[in-house]
Amino acid sequence: MPLKRITFSGRLRAKETDEVWKIVTRGVICMTLDIIITLAVSIALFYMFAGYVVSPYERPLPCNDDSIKQPFKPNTVRMKQLLAVALGTPFFIICFVEALVYWNSEGPNRLANYFVTSTILYLKYELTFALCVFLMEYLKCTFGRLRPHFLAACQPDWSRMDCTGRDSIPASATYCMNDVRRVRTARTSFPSGHTAAAFHVLLFLGLYLTRMARITGIPSLYKTRNVLLSIFTIWTAFTAITRVTDYWHYPTDVLGGIALAALCVLPAFGWQWKTHEDVYGPRQLERQQIFLQSFIWTASILQLSSRSMSEKHLSLKEARESFESLINKVKKREEFIDWIHNTYCEGDECAKPLFVTDAISKLREISNHIRAKLPDGTVKSEKIRWPTSGHDADCEERNTVHVDCFLYDDYSMEEMFKKGKLQRRYCFDCGSRNVKDLNFISHSMAHCQLEFMFTQLVPLKSQPEGFRVLDIGSRLGAVVFAASLYGCGRATVTGVELNEEFVKLQEKIIKEFSLQNIDIVHADVRDRADLVSEADMIIMNNVFSFFMDPDEQAACFEFIHKNAKNGCFIVHNPEIETVFAHLKLTFKTEEWLERISTEDDCDMFANGDKDVLSDCRMLGFYRVR
Repeated sequence: MPLKRITFSGRLRAKETDEVWKIVTRGVICMTLDIIITLAVSIALFYMFAGYVVSPYERPLPCNDDSIKQPFKPNTVRMKQLLAVALGTPFFIICFVEALVYWNSEGPNRLANYFVTSTILYLKYELTFALCVFLMEYLKCTFGRLRPHFLAACQPDWSRMDCTGRDSIPASATYCMNDVRRVRTARTSFPSGHTAAAFHVLLFLGLYLTRMARITGIPSLYKTRNVLLSIFTIWTAFTAITRVTDYWHYPTDVLGGIALAALCVLPAFGWQWKTHEDVYGPRQLERQQIFLQSFIWTASILQLSSRSMSEKHLSLKEARESFESLINKVKKREEFIDWIHNTYCEGDECAKPLFVTDAISKLREISNHIRAKLPDGTVKSEKIRWPTSGHDADCEERNTVHVDCFLYDDYSMEEMFKKGKLQRRYCFDCGSRNVKDLNFISHSMAHCQLEFMFTQLVPLKSQPEGFRVLDIGSRLGAVVFAASLYGCGRATVTGVELNEEFVKLQEKIIKEFSLQNIDIVHADVRDRADLVSEADMIIMNNVFSFFMDPDEQAACFEFIHKNAKNGCFIVHNPEIETVFAHLKLTFKTEEWLERISTEDDCDMFANGDKDVLSDCRMLGFYRVR
């Protein structure tokens, strides 16, 4: 059963209107109760387990074993010190790290959720530590290995024992003059409990701090990780070494303790905090724009500019390795980080290069400008031909609404729903209560799709000057405007549009906003084979389905198949396989196009935003074979 269901903290609820001191008071009380109860139950069960369930296997006393004749020394790292570090410091570290994460994130009821997350995580740590202790005690009693100082701890009564001519004395005939508790302890050498506890802390903190720093990108968390892991590594090594030098353990006991700690920590925490969703999802948070992403952008620019096009589409793992390799080569890392921040960012919350933020801002300005002139994103001269087959066959005039994604984002649509300007359903049988959901379609890409396409899939700023981008069915001009802005004017951008009104609209926007290297061609793409054959990248956004019958659509794709050059990138929304499913074509998709996976790129770009992730995954990305 999840810990949230059986703990006070897991049931902690708060409203946004609650006063801070009330939330803190309830959070502290619930946290304290949960921790005390868990510790009390664990301690009670351990004493019952050690006192009544298991007891050390009593090995015979070796007569000629010098390894057990070492002197008895007190522990350099005492039990109270060990427990204070193993149980105390993780609590404060967890509270501190979670505070940083919640402070640098956005989400509802952050303060209440902070107490829930911190407590549940620490309780999970407590329980794995308790499991480690129980397993340790069981193994100690099972093996019953004699400690190096066994004779000093036992103080044998040699007047009652005789080793003459014998290899060992049976346990039943071994007489110790020291107290029973010390003798019992002297029979439990393997594995080392101190080492297991110390490495339990180190492994947990190593996983937790490293992954939280990497996923959240909080600069102070990187520094915290470096300092704490250095300290705990030294302390853990010191603890392990002194177990041998104090004659409490053999080196193999120490190795056994390390293995035991790994056995408990890795299954419990090894799979956690690997992705943004792992970190932000359970905490009900959304990541703030923190400037670590500027490092990734910068590293990407440096890496991509030095690679050929075929090497630019790195997997997430390769991208991380490249970034870490770049950072690790910098001597004065802090100064380098400051330089990145100052060069590529404006303000503490900036997370993207300035050319990207400028492009985003300019595109918003353009979309607002167009929306003021064409609120519905359509013109009267445009003729819709409702699909009768294929993936859009369920769309017809009475159940479909065109909402242009370039003009209206999700927030704008929600506002229209709230104000009653837009409905979610339509009346299937007029005069009855039989209603069905409306279909919403767009013939333009959303802003996030444009950014993703031109900064992640094919980063235009990194392409050679004159890189040719062709948008078939440019319509409102979203793609051509974005290509010009994200490419900083380096790309040669062409939009082909059949509707004259849309052509004039795009030309007017280009002039008013001083956009560079854009040419809008008023033509049927089938009359301009030169544009298709010269293009390095072709983009099609739901371009034929609502304007042509299946045979005419097939003819257009046959034309593109015939003229597109090898190596040309094609981005199609939706995925081209979905569109081709009902068309009669003379070629096979897989023989013409190589599908390029975008899964890792989508995950990294979306950064935990499910709506953005869904939009980006709609894009099919291909290369002509």
